[in-house]
Amino acid sequence: MLSRNMTENLHLLIEQHLKMWGKQNLTAMDGTLGNGHDLEFLHRQNQVQHLYGFDVQQQALDASGAKIVGTNKEVRLILDSHHNLEHYIEGEIDLALFNLGYLPGADKSIVTHTETTLVALEKVMDKLSDGGLLAVMTYPGHEEGRKEHEHIEAFLTTYHVREYSILHLNVKNVKKACPNCFLIIRKS
Repeated sequence: MLSRNMTENLHLLIEQHLKMWGKQNLTAMDGTLGNGHDLEFLHRQNQVQHLYGFDVQQQALDASGAKIVGTNKEVRLILDSHHNLEHYIEGEIDLALFNLGYLPGADKSIVTHTETTLVALEKVMDKLSDGGLLAVMTYPGHEEGRKEHEHIEAFLTTYHVREYSILHLNVKNVKKACPNCFLIIRKS
């Protein structure tokens, strides 16, 4: 059942995709660690065995690492921008999640930027396995977030429907800018 919280809806949709897909031993990526909630979610998925997390703030790596202690999965938390992912991830990516914006509870002047986010998304889409899923949460409620959202939306329209299914989820019956979710699935 869908919730009023877009992140909860996103997690539910990812779980359903993983069940229907049936693939195991997945490589997953959290492109924006933040406080570690998405990394923790990805880590809980039984199908995920290799997990990479990126952030430019040590605080994010520390918070995220604290959520997944004692794991038997391969986990790499990387203090670097997501647009440098090819230096750390060889081969295909099966599942990637980007929750853009700023680190909640930290310096709001440190945000994801349109230019590097678009580079990272293009690299992930090139590395996405057949049936793989890329999920992107945008937050158009602040200036850089609005710019980032608009550019991502335009960027995604350049991909052909024969290669990718691209869904855009948002809430229409609210007055303020709310989070948007893009789900990109590479077709087999």
